[in-house]
Amino acid sequence: MAFRWKNFSQCTKIVMITAILTILFLAGIFLYIPCWECLILWRIESLNLPEGSVEVYPAKAWLSDVYWPHIKAEKVLDCEIGTEAAKEYIETHNPAWKLNNMDIVGYGSMSDIAIYELDYDEEYAQKWNTDNCVHIVYFKKVFEWW
Repeated sequence: MAFRWKNFSQCTKIVMITAILTILFLAGIFLYIPCWECLILWRIESLNLPEGSVEVYPAKAWLSDVYWPHIKAEKVLDCEIGTEAAKEYIETHNPAWKLNNMDIVGYGSMSDIAIYELDYDEEYAQKWNTDNCVHIVYFKKVFEWW
């Protein structure tokens, strides 16, 4: 017995299509929720970085509600070419979709919701040159409707 689409009424077809789309939509949501951290960390780790850059702190992500629900991820690098040159290199050698919601900043631009508090890390200050420090920061509001 073959499945014949023509035998169904218009109302039945609409209900079937709506049910299939709803299932696909819900499956996408339920797959994204547990995988958001892996997806964001993959975006940070897959960036094309300058030669000679050394990872100071690995990429770390968290979901927070300090001021509003948001996703925050950071990676700290030491680039021998300097912060501005590293920022220019990363922005020109990576596609725009990877850099969406990402900011590449230097040592002096830490925020009050930073993951790595480098101002209070004495080992960091002794071991690394803060002029060459590069922070790759991903920041996105969870409920961003506009």
